[in-house]
Amino acid sequence: MPTYVILYQFTDKGRRSIKSTVSRAAQTRRENERRGFKVIGTWWTQGEYDLITVVDAPSESAMMGALFNVAEAGNVSSVSMRAFTEAEMRRAFAAASATGGGTATRKRTTRKTAARKRTAAKRPARRKTTSRASATRKTAASRARSARKTAATRARSARKRTAAKRPARKTARRR
Repeated sequence: MPTYVILYQFTDKGRRSIKSTVSRAAQTRRENERRGFKVIGTWWTQGEYDLITVVDAPSESAMMGALFNVAEAGNVSSVSMRAFTEAEMRRAFAAASATGGGTATRKRTTRKTAARKRTAAKRPARRKTTSRASATRKTAASRARSARKTAATRARSARKRTAAKRPARKTARRR
């Protein structure tokens, strides 16, 4: 039998007749037991919810019918949750692993592989060098090239600045 935990809140109608809530709960319990439910317990609580009931229902459709009957009375609004025993959870996990429930591990492995590929794509390509001396020569040569380019760029910029500062030359017209 499926077990349900039902959380109830009083409606305005239920608050107006709150003193009869104990007798209404007893009446509802008798009706539900007549229909094949096993009421494990009903508790009045402080906080967000006013009542909590734990019920073993003969079936899920019977539970839906009982919730409709309670809602139709209009004294409470409810939130119902299916509760599972330890044995039911073991069966659920066994069924999940039998039907390929191990996909979470596969997905994690796939994510790791994709992350490695992205990281590898971001790394600069490594230069192949035959010896440490040749690597040093290549580095020195590239530094010299860079210095020459920088010097040439600075010289061009300086020429442009000085040309802009000079007054325009006046040329005499020849007749």
